[in-house]
Amino acid sequence: MTPSRFCLALGAATLAIAGAVAAFNFAVDPYLLFNVGRTPGFNDLKPSAATRERMMKAYQVERVSARTIVIGSSRPDLGLDPATRAWPASSRPVYNLGMVGAPLEYNVKYLRQYVASHAGKGSGDIGVANGV
Repeated sequence: MTPSRFCLALGAATLAIAGAVAAFNFAVDPYLLFNVGRTPGFNDLKPSAATRERMMKAYQVERVSARTIVIGSSRPDLGLDPATRAWPASSRPVYNLGMVGAPLEYNVKYLRQYVASHAGKGSGDIGVANGV
């Protein structure tokens, strides 16, 4: 095998392996970055998303459509259920943007990101529940 043929084969093998790893990571989506559909027994559980909450919510905040956004530290993150029927119908859907250990400045940045990504999409008024 000539050196140029070897380099070509090595480059092709490297690209194929990198492509396979990227495709598998996309399919599993361990941090909920790509919003890939979940398949029971394959990629339905996302324990890594909880340990990378700030990264996951930075991506997820652009995909959700909520009428009320809950911000704050661990108290609202762990203590306020956005799916509970206690929220008035006019406030639903609710998205919990609270993050464990995050200062309020982080929450405000994520809230601004939400507002900017939904500007002009007809989302209407957004209510903010601050759980700090």
